[in-house]
Amino acid sequence: MNPTNIFNLKRKKILVLVMSFIPKKRILQIIKKNKRLQKLLKISPTLYEIYSLKNVNHPFTYKLQNYGNDEFLKKELLFSLFEITKLQFFENIGFEINNNNKDSHKKRISNIVKLPSFIDNDVLIASFSWDNSLKIWNLTKKTLQVNFTLPLDDIIIQVIPLYDKKIVADKKKPIKIMIITWDKDIIIYNLRNNSVFATRKIEQAGKLLTAIRVGRLLCTSSYEREIRIWNIDDILKKYTCSFDEYDNLNEPVKIRCLNILNEHKGPISCLIPLKDGRIASGSWDTKIKIWNLSNYSCDCTLDNLDDKIIYMIQLFDERIGAVTLDGNGYILNIKNKTVDLHFEAHDYLYQIKDGRIITGMNEGEFMLFNLENQKIEMIFKSNHKDKISGFLQLNDGKFVTSSFDKTIKVYGFVNKKEISEDAEDYSFTYDNGCLYIAYEGH
Repeated sequence: MNPTNIFNLKRKKILVLVMSFIPKKRILQIIKKNKRLQKLLKISPTLYEIYSLKNVNHPFTYKLQNYGNDEFLKKELLFSLFEITKLQFFENIGFEINNNNKDSHKKRISNIVKLPSFIDNDVLIASFSWDNSLKIWNLTKKTLQVNFTLPLDDIIIQVIPLYDKKIVADKKKPIKIMIITWDKDIIIYNLRNNSVFATRKIEQAGKLLTAIRVGRLLCTSSYEREIRIWNIDDILKKYTCSFDEYDNLNEPVKIRCLNILNEHKGPISCLIPLKDGRIASGSWDTKIKIWNLSNYSCDCTLDNLDDKIIYMIQLFDERIGAVTLDGNGYILNIKNKTVDLHFEAHDYLYQIKDGRIITGMNEGEFMLFNLENQKIEMIFKSNHKDKISGFLQLNDGKFVTSSFDKTIKVYGFVNKKEISEDAEDYSFTYDNGCLYIAYEGH
């Protein structure tokens, strides 16, 4: 090795040791003033700008694209981000279902649903896809538990569990889920023996868009501007037949509709149950309506939105979060009929356990939004190659996402200790006030 290089290496180690005892702010000042030090430590001119993240009101006018491959610098930078900004990093971890998996979906995944466990205490999620299939994944054992494909060319819009711990404990009772399709078929599937328990056909104008369960009631909405209410007990008790028999029936079994709610002027794209027993409906007519199922009346209408409503949730504080087609998010107060907050959002909303909001952004990205200070905390660029279609949080805090790219991924927050152990596997870019993080480990 060249003697000069040896000298520079030793000098660098001494500098690193000395700098470890200097406060972070002072290091920043020293680096800014000393170009020779920047060169010796291989620090690009824009590297130290990341420190200004400590000021959330800082006008972001710079871009951080490349900071070299020095492992020490990467660790120091990641440490500094934790200490100054308290940012939490996401890492793609655990069970991953990708296109190379022989059991994976063959077309875009519509959504994912967490199911109550019926196998020990294993974590189970159901995914349904445009390939007409429903798959139940055991994330604990990292296996495919159920693989069911519709015999008809149809699309699943919702999967609703009809069991609880008491039913699971009774080995004689079937463990049922309700599979609801775009073409108004209802399939009752028995998870106890992986077989179709019953099939139904409901009558409703237009294709179904979504469905929810409220107690013993099933609510379905359609393109044709109506919500229909059904009794789940009627659906379960009526005539049972296979799909082949169903197609050959001269008089298909009819399920009695309890009521029709039809005050919307456009397709009803989303339904959500509310904590007080009512339901909320969001429509392409830009309105949200609150319905009382005890008398089937509309209690109030929220008409403060500017575009078609495509997604809704109820927050922990009982307000409603909504996303519109033009990429806007709204937090609405039901009591006051007002918009409390307006922010950028796309595709979906999800409130995580600590109260913050997750929303989809561009292809494969999701945003972490703080409702208290009304700030974007982070935009995470996942490894998905297309839009994220479903998002949920598990009991252990991990997140699961599904995507139109036919894959499912599991994420977790990464702490400082984990960063220090494999910092060389992290890379990120900083652009327009947002930190994009990628994990490159295997």
